[in-house]
Amino acid sequence: MMRVELCLLESVALLALVRPPLPELYIAGSLAVFSILVLWRILGEAVQLEALADETKWFGDGSRVIIFCRIAFRQLSAPHGFEKLVERVVNLCSNLPLGLRVMGSSLRRKKVDDWEAILQRLENSLNRDIEGVLRVGYDNLHKDDQFLFQLIACFFNYQDDDRVKAMLVDSNLDVRLGLKTLSYKSLIQISAEGTIVMHKLLQQVGREAVHLQEPRKRQILIDAHQICDVLENDYDSASVMGISFDTSTIPNGVCISAQAFRTMRDLRFLSIYETRRDPNVITLGGISRKVPEHLVELCFVNSKLEQLWQGIQPLTNLKKMDLSGSLSLKEVPDLSNATHLKRLNLTGCWSLVEIPSSIGDLHKLEELEINLCISLQVFPSHLNLASLETLEMSLNIYGSLLTVPLLQEFSLATVERIPDWIKDLNGLKFLYIAGCPKLASLPELPRSLKKVTVDNCESLETVCFPFGTPTTYFLYFPNCFKLCLEAKRVISRKRDACRVR
Repeated sequence: MMRVELCLLESVALLALVRPPLPELYIAGSLAVFSILVLWRILGEAVQLEALADETKWFGDGSRVIIFCRIAFRQLSAPHGFEKLVERVVNLCSNLPLGLRVMGSSLRRKKVDDWEAILQRLENSLNRDIEGVLRVGYDNLHKDDQFLFQLIACFFNYQDDDRVKAMLVDSNLDVRLGLKTLSYKSLIQISAEGTIVMHKLLQQVGREAVHLQEPRKRQILIDAHQICDVLENDYDSASVMGISFDTSTIPNGVCISAQAFRTMRDLRFLSIYETRRDPNVITLGGISRKVPEHLVELCFVNSKLEQLWQGIQPLTNLKKMDLSGSLSLKEVPDLSNATHLKRLNLTGCWSLVEIPSSIGDLHKLEELEINLCISLQVFPSHLNLASLETLEMSLNIYGSLLTVPLLQEFSLATVERIPDWIKDLNGLKFLYIAGCPKLASLPELPRSLKKVTVDNCESLETVCFPFGTPTTYFLYFPNCFKLCLEAKRVISRKRDACRVR
């Protein structure tokens, strides 16, 4: 049987070289009945491989196609001294055989120092040959799909696909069809969990495409110096839909015109962040008094902001707000009108003293993160968060979470006690407690729990059992050294039961 398969594959491969492209029915009919291992060495044109293996459904179940590239060294392994450099090349080109081929050709017969210099340049900006190869798929897209590609490259890489659809629901883009097209053309991948992943090289293609647009017609601004020109000089920016602003590349800080955002009627995504911290850089002091009404996403990650704005703003389109790492932020603005807000991240806002009561009435909020807010003293006593599914917090001040019927994930850190009302969170499925050295006991927990992880709680002694009903399939208590014998026995029994499953 192996000889039959090998002869068949050799004959098909020969036809692929001589008469490309082969009819799909011939390939599929010849190979689909076999489980085949294809080992393909990249030496000729990629059209040969495409002619033989354009569709995975052409092969039988269990088949594998493995591609070897010997272009850089013409041997099985890298010479001594090149191993780490090869890893960087592979990471840069993972899942992109054509990119690997082009880079192998560019690096062949070069010294280690040359590799280092070329890699540093490639990791920051694309080589023309690589860009030419990778732009083929992008250039053949419809203009709407090209714009969606640019948005993913600048804002939505590693984001949930449903979240992206929601953020662009009232735009002129068919996001569902666009994502399907980009995925089919291998320009993005969508994981089983729905996460959109765009490779770093393709992301650079998208950002480069933004740079090449005519300045006055750009809908996305990502170049820090161009953004400064727009914000400081009050240029016409009515067409701008998104801004991704790395302030760490501006050595002298930014002075924003009071009118800067007023002309941005279509602004939906505003992300201001620092990739590296510089204590000498003074960044934004706040947003102008009027926030763009179409704003969908507002991100000030690692900012030095002390205040965002005063008063109530028209935030009815806002769906995501990320202020994480803003160490100097002293107050969160009134969010009464943010009626469609779904995600709020305040993690690492060290100077934040109070969570405003308006947050307690955000009926569509699904995720709330309040970790490491070390100065926090005031928390809403009433939370009417009907849609909240995920809550992460590290504080000993609690309001009542009894009116959070959809809460499924609850993460706690650095707390000294767990409130008794936790047992009434009847929809809770996942509980994660970590880094609580003073926590001595766990109260009764909800019977709906499926997974409980308690990590690095050195003083924990007692756990209120039985909450380990048949629905609770996972108990994990690492580094809880003082657990009583009964707790250890229950955890051990549950672990053994999981192994049997």
